Amino acid sequence: MKRMSKNARMGTYAFGLSAVALVIVIVVNLIVGQLPTSVTQLDISGNRLYEVSSTTTDLLDSLDKDVELILIGEEGRVDERVVKFTEKYASLSSHLSYSYIDPVAYPSVLETYETSSNTIVVRCEETGRQTIVYGSGFEGYSGAMITYDPNAYMSSQVLQEVNFDGEGQLTAAVNYVTSDITKHVYTLTGHSEAEFPTSLGALIEKAGLTYVAEPVNLLMDGALPEDCDLLIINVPATDLSADELEMLTDYLAGGGDLLMVMDAAGLPNFNTLMETYGLVMQEGFLGDSSRYYSAYASAYGHFCIAPELSAASDITSDITADALLLYPRGMVQVDPARESITVTPFLTTSENGYLFVDENTTSDEGTYIIGAAATEETDGGTAHFTVISSASLISESVTSFWSSMSNLDIFMNAVTANFDGEVANTSIPAKSLSVEYVYVTNPSLWGGLFVLVLPLAALIGGLVYWLRRRKR
Repeated sequence: MKRMSKNARMGTYAFGLSAVALVIVIVVNLIVGQLPTSVTQLDISGNRLYEVSSTTTDLLDSLDKDVELILIGEEGRVDERVVKFTEKYASLSSHLSYSYIDPVAYPSVLETYETSSNTIVVRCEETGRQTIVYGSGFEGYSGAMITYDPNAYMSSQVLQEVNFDGEGQLTAAVNYVTSDITKHVYTLTGHSEAEFPTSLGALIEKAGLTYVAEPVNLLMDGALPEDCDLLIINVPATDLSADELEMLTDYLAGGGDLLMVMDAAGLPNFNTLMETYGLVMQEGFLGDSSRYYSAYASAYGHFCIAPELSAASDITSDITADALLLYPRGMVQVDPARESITVTPFLTTSENGYLFVDENTTSDEGTYIIGAAATEETDGGTAHFTVISSASLISESVTSFWSSMSNLDIFMNAVTANFDGEVANTSIPAKSLSVEYVYVTNPSLWGGLFVLVLPLAALIGGLVYWLRRRKR
């Protein structure tokens, strides 16, 4: 029998290795093809658009109902980021299913789900609930994944992207369709209140609550709406009337929930209501010689405060990031009107806080309250009375500029704490789509390094290596 030549044996060996490698590649591809997109797709976007927070993870881990995510849009005309995020989101739980339907191929789908193109239908058959998330829309007008600046469009007809809110919208939608709880949140008017931020109304909706944009005027309406589960009073500049004070007192006595953001001390009837629940507003602004932001001291001095967050309160016990408050007011705790009332501060200064009334009047150092929640068991249920003495906690001028601070998380926890665990804070802020610039501290030095020094070093190194090789 003729033996195979060495070349033939090597060829057969190489062929066998190639065949084995090909089989391995095919098997690996088949395995990877079965993995969810959350594993196979890496998020390399500038603002980590496709990354989800622990809020979403916790919600989906506890999900016990099946939810459908149905993306409806013409093939090739839905933003790729919307498609990619929705598909990835659906892969995070076995209780979520995803499908993509082109209304051009299936026109009846729009009527079936009572929606339009470029939307995501989120529905749960078990609860019978359904809601719509829009692929894109103008900021403040619709619950959309990608939002545009309405002012830019009105002035120049340009669609200028503002935020990507994929996680916030889908998590809020899943929370809504799997819940059977309906709670209504109202705001009060009639006292020159500050305008309630649109962004906060959106966050309240994301928590599965119904935010009623039309505010309540007690004197004109004569009473609070029967479906009012939480009333928010946002920075009033004028006082309550005696009749309004009586209505709010009766509301709380019947187990109502009231959250006030205050920025004035000279309002007697508001002060009477607060003192009933163990809190007294002080004159002047709060400074803190220990817990202030030194980076902003030149502009704000000691009045740019990082308040202490109480671990004893459900509102702040899970908050890890600092908040930022500008010129907050201060409160002190007194004995409430009834022993059945319990007061729990959740935002305070350090022991080195002080009140500045004017250049000639400054209080002694001590701990002052900036946020506190009072509760009372009544015949109508548990009443909640929460006061935050800093308008800057929710001011858009603060929360938009210092977005990494925990201001909005604290406020939303204060909102949902009124419902004793029935409602969780599933509000997730949108991610900015604005261009992020990298600022170099010494541009001339770094520019010289990258433009001149490194290229010259590479050229010299290459020339030396070539000369050495040539002499061998």
